[in-house]
Amino acid sequence: MSDCCTPPAATAVTPILEARGVEVRANGKPLVRNVSFGVQSGQVFGLIGPSGAGKSTLLRALNRLTDLIPGLSVRGDVRLRGQSIYAPGTDVNALREKVGMLFQQPVIFPTSSRVGVSRADRWDAVVRPSFSTVTRSPISRISASRCEM
Repeated sequence: MSDCCTPPAATAVTPILEARGVEVRANGKPLVRNVSFGVQSGQVFGLIGPSGAGKSTLLRALNRLTDLIPGLSVRGDVRLRGQSIYAPGTDVNALREKVGMLFQQPVIFPTSSRVGVSRADRWDAVVRPSFSTVTRSPISRISASRCEM
């Protein structure tokens, strides 16, 4: 057998983000079933699937946005830098500062765009939006043309 096909040696590095048997349910109905993965520091991770497959639901479970949706429950574990994000006493606001989510459609949060952009550089994720204009106006009063990605 040639060296080209030899699998890489296993390492004992803790993934920066890890999901273990994650299930998301809506009023008892399974939406996401038994998802497990690990993402190493610097690794690019993609989530691909057809519409309605649960991709966005899984992403919401990775920063506990599922907590905000009545009827949704999460089982399994998600770990950020080795710590469970579902552990009792987890500060979900601090978690969401570390695990950001960029939505397909704009989502208006009750904060200024300056605060939102300033927090993006503290995400543990590689994805960072870039804005050519940062304003002190509340984001609900900014027209779409003033925010460029």
